[in-house]
Amino acid sequence: MAIEKQMISGYIEFLHEIIAFQPMIMILGRSLNIIRLIQGVSEGLMILKNTMIVFFFTFCVLLILGPVCQAQQAHVTIQNVSVELVKTRPPVGGVTIREYTISAVLSNIGDSKSVNITVKFRDPEPGISGNLTLQPESYSLQPNEEKTFIFENWPTTLSGTIILNISFDPSSPNIVHTDDNSGHYLYTLQIGDSQTTTSTPGFEVLIVLVALLVILLKKRIKIQ
Repeated sequence: MAIEKQMISGYIEFLHEIIAFQPMIMILGRSLNIIRLIQGVSEGLMILKNTMIVFFFTFCVLLILGPVCQAQQAHVTIQNVSVELVKTRPPVGGVTIREYTISAVLSNIGDSKSVNITVKFRDPEPGISGNLTLQPESYSLQPNEEKTFIFENWPTTLSGTIILNISFDPSSPNIVHTDDNSGHYLYTLQIGDSQTTTSTPGFEVLIVLVALLVILLKKRIKIQ
């Protein structure tokens, strides 16, 4: 019995000691939780740091290599069109035939060589309406190059205001037409004098009366 009492007494003392150290155990547990939380935050910050480094590196690569990786292409446009009268034939049967030289200046404002280009214009003569090709018939423009295409001695019997449709497109029918390799230009050509002279009825009579009045006044002044 004495041994059992000693064991019970020792167990009770051990419990008292545990109870006495309970605040320290709680503090130790909380400290461990804080340490785990700090470790978690540190790991999150490390992941965020690595992500930012990768993003910054990728951005720099795109910034440096972007212009290099960009696809180069040609872009052809019509810069100017001019039409010059070079000859007027004698009228035949009341019909006058005039000959013109048509010039179209094309430019490649892209950063690559263009495909071969053909420049044409549609003949506005009624009953013809065919496409006439300017020279050279086919030409490839270098970057920033300007090229003049010419059609010499275009004959026409038309007069008045004429619309010339100048167009260009790839010489090969196998190449797809795009805004970079095809286009058109409308040129307004004024042929002859389309204006008619008109007179106001009675205006000539008024001029005659004024002239007579002036003559009479002069005679009267001399008599006086």
